[in-house]
Amino acid sequence: MKAPKSWTSTRVSRRLTLACWLPPGPLLARIIRAPVRHVLEIGAGSGVTGDVLCWRFAHEFLEGPLETLARCRLDERPPRAPNTRVTLYAGRAHPDFHEERVGPGHFLWPMRPSAGLRPAGRRP
Repeated sequence: MKAPKSWTSTRVSRRLTLACWLPPGPLLARIIRAPVRHVLEIGAGSGVTGDVLCWRFAHEFLEGPLETLARCRLDERPPRAPNTRVTLYAGRAHPDFHEERVGPGHFLWPMRPSAGLRPAGRRP
């Protein structure tokens, strides 16, 4: 399906990109590096969705009403301890955009794909 021309116009202000329930992998990092101001990711905690390595970007965990109302298939009804995590990232177009380098000694170093870990931090 081809997107309407109005969706792809460079004149459209890209203030917020909503990223919900992304599969594990590099997609979230690509969205954050795109020319957007904010990326609101709604996913499950523990690396089930998105990419824990994206914590190297400037971000803020949004706790409160938004996270309380968001649900994923891993959450029980009635809710006990929801698995849903809502994170706001500063995208490339934001003045606070920053990407930390992840190297030996960084807390994210063991999480990188070449370490042989699955997205949730478990060994295959």
